[in-house]
Parts: sequence; structure tokens; C-alpha cells
Amino acid sequence: MLDEGLERQDLTALNFVTIDSASTEDMDDALYAEELADGRLQLTVAIADPTAWIAEGSKLDNTAKIRAFTNYLPGFNIPMLPRELSDDLCSLRANEVRPALACRMIIAADGTIDDDIAFFAATIESKAKLAYDNVSDCLENNGTWQPENEDIAQQIRLLHRICLSRSEWRHHHALVFKDRPDYRFVLGEKRRSTGYCGGTAPYR
Repeated sequence: MLDEGLERQDLTALNFVTIDSASTEDMDDALYAEELADGRLQLTVAIADPTAWIAEGSKLDNTAKIRAFTNYLPGFNIPMLPRELSDDLCSLRANEVRPALACRMIIAADGTIDDDIAFFAATIESKAKLAYDNVSDCLENNGTWQPENEDIAQQIRLLHRICLSRSEWRHHHALVFKDRPDYRFVLGEKRRSTGYCGGTAPYR
């Protein structure tokens, strides 16, 4: 790594999990929740840290600035970084130690986030690669999928509590997004966009 001298908090013992689609390889964020003695929940969000591998001002750094983000298209994506980084070295893969930028916050039962938010460099080791559909089915007691152990099951329960409290907070503070139609790209044989559709009607 380029930043060997950077002090990073060792969070590898914590039960971080990633939650993405089943096919995702570029896991760029991981979550760890913990219930405090007073009943509030402490959430640590770890973001993949590509600066550990990319020198500032390098050609790769400048290319990433131009691309700005990964484009997700039907059946494939155009990554901001080379796949060797986005899908491997930088990806927060389960059971692999990775550098990360972390944010730690405390969330009250009503969804309020405490003002004392900490940002710091860290190393983490995700303990499970979870898929949205499996987690959703598990919470709704549908299907056969179950977390691999009680530690992961506890993380799912705590993160679900945070999700519900934050949704309630946004509802009361008028920050809930209105329903809107989803738009999908229509691609030709060479994966070039030939239009897009909203709902059932195509646009070109």
C-alpha cells in the first residue's frame, strides 16, 4: 500500500457485513452496528479506500476524477477504477483485510443522529457478503436462506432497527422521496443505448 505510515484503527475484530446484489463484486461499503448500554445504536460505516493504492495526481487518479463514479448498465458496468482495484484489492470482500475510511455515529430510538460523528482511517475485515433479496426474505420470514451464524443474524437485526428508525425520522421531517417511475436503458446488440423506458412506455 502507498500509505504505510497512515495510522488506521484496527476494526478487523468487528462483525462488519456488506449488503449488495448477489452478483456484486465491487463491495465499496460495509456496516457494523452495536447496541449501547442506554439503548441507542452505534453505527460504523466503512468505505473502501482506493487512496491506499492510487497515488494522488497519478494518471489513474486523474482518470478516476473524470469518470467520477461507476456506471451500472443492464448486464454489466463501467467501473470508475480498473477491475483489479474495484473488484479485488479495494473491494470489501468477506474474510479479507482491507483499508477503509470509516464514519461512526450514534442513532437514537427516534432516528435522530447524534452530533458527535467521528471520521477516521481504519482496517476492517467483512465477515459476510449479504444479498438484498436474501436479507429481505429473512426479515419477512420468507424463503430458506438464513445467516451463517448468530453474529451475522444479530447484525441484520440491528441494521434493520436502524433502517426503521431512520425511515420514521425522515417521514416526520418531510424528507421522504415521492414515488416516481423507474427508468431503464434500452441497449442494442453492441451494448449501445438505443433509448430508455419509464414504466411500460419506451422513449427514444
